[in-house]
Amino acid sequence: MPETTTTEPTTQAEWELLTKRAEAVVEQEAGDPGMFQPLMHECHVLLLDIGLLLARLNDERYAAEREWTRVRNVTMVRYIEHGATFARAQGDVAALDERKKADDLKVIFHHAEDTQKALQAKHYSLMNVNRGLQSAMYEGGRRNA
Repeated sequence: MPETTTTEPTTQAEWELLTKRAEAVVEQEAGDPGMFQPLMHECHVLLLDIGLLLARLNDERYAAEREWTRVRNVTMVRYIEHGATFARAQGDVAALDERKKADDLKVIFHHAEDTQKALQAKHYSLMNVNRGLQSAMYEGGRRNA
C-alpha cells in the first residue's frame, strides 16, 4: 500500500501568505462604519495566526541553533589536534548551512513580531474609533428622543 504524505506549507511560505494578509489589513482604511467590525475581526484572526506562527518559529529557530552548535562542535573536536584556531575555523565552515538556516528563521521571527505589533496598533485604533462612533450614536439617540 503506497504511503500518502501530506505536505504542509513551509514556515517561509506560510509567513509570506500571512504577510500579504497583514499588509492588506494594515493599509486598509475603514471609512464606512460598517467596515470596522469585519476589519477588527480580520486583525484579531491575523494576530492569532501570527501568534501560532511565532510559537512554531521559536521552536524551529532554537532547534536550528542547536543543530548549528552541534555540527560546529563535532567538527571542532575532529580538528582540535591541529590547534584551537584551526578547529574553530573548520567548525565554522562545516556549520555554515545550519547557521544560515538559523539566521533565516530568526529574520522571519523578528519580522513576524514587527508585523504583530503593527496589527495590534491597527486593532487598537479601530477599537477606539468604533467606541467613539458608538458613543456618538448613543448620544445622538438620547438627544433626539
